[in-house]
This record gives sequence, C-alpha cells and structure tokens, in this order.
Amino acid sequence: MGLYEETLKKITPVDEAARKASRDRIDVLLKPVGSLGVLEDIAEQVSAITGEVIPDLSKKCVLTFAGDHGVCDEGVSAAPQVFTDIMTPMIAEYRTGVGVLSRVAGADVYVYDVGMLHPLPADCKAIDKNVKRGTDNMRKGPAMSREEAVKAVEVGIEAAQEAIAKGY
Repeated sequence: MGLYEETLKKITPVDEAARKASRDRIDVLLKPVGSLGVLEDIAEQVSAITGEVIPDLSKKCVLTFAGDHGVCDEGVSAAPQVFTDIMTPMIAEYRTGVGVLSRVAGADVYVYDVGMLHPLPADCKAIDKNVKRGTDNMRKGPAMSREEAVKAVEVGIEAAQEAIAKGY
C-alpha cells in the first residue's frame, strides 16, 4: 500500500466536541456574541481540526506547491505560464503577497516545484519535487495520469509530514 492509500485510511472526522467547546468559550468572552464574525468560525474550525479548545499555533508554516497547467493554452489563465518561473523563487524569498502575510503572521514558507514546466534556477530556495513538467491540456485529454496525480498528492503528504516532524 502506498503513502496515498495509507493517508486516506488515517483521515478521521473533525472533533465536534472541541468545536462546540470552542464556540462556548468564544461566546462567554467579554464581547458581543458573534462580533468577531468569520474569525470566530475559523477559531471553531481550528479547534475541531486539532481537537483542542485553545490550540498552540505558535509555530506555523505555509506550504506552497508550484505547477504549470496545460489548459493555459486555452487562454483561461489570469497570467501566462512564465509567471510560475518568476513567482516561485520570489515566494521562497518572501517577496510576494503570501510571503509578506506569512512573515506578519510569524509563519515560515516552504515552496515546492511539483509540476513546473521549467526546472528551478540553481539558486532557488524552492524544493524540487517535480512530478511532471507541466500538465497536459485537460481540454484535449487527461491533464495527468492517475499515477502522476497520486505522486503529486504524495508530495503534499510528505511535505506536511516533514513540517509536522519539525514541530509545525
């Protein structure tokens, strides 16, 4: 059994008791009920995921995965594929929106090439885990094989496992 299948078997529902306990705690804080809007919903969801009413989020990171998509040939992308080559190293250097927001939040950023069309530059801080040099145009056929898709998902699973092992 591969990492993908093993991970699927480990997925469990969120902790609804922790979600309710989080909501109860939020509602008794000195503030109007619901006054923090969606932040209250986020707090509940984090509690439900972690199983803790007050989870420790002091060490955090953002995992970013880069790839180029063949369907760009159809003119449906906001930017041409060359932007992946430009953006990926900049994300790894905190020189993009996600980098700035991560730094403000005290989160480290890890960037992975999973499907970029072109290889990373030698001096790039992104991590090379390329599965396929860009996907195929899904308008003309499958973007990737099932094997490639599973391998790409496994890159994400491994990245998450490594982050967890580092205390994130």
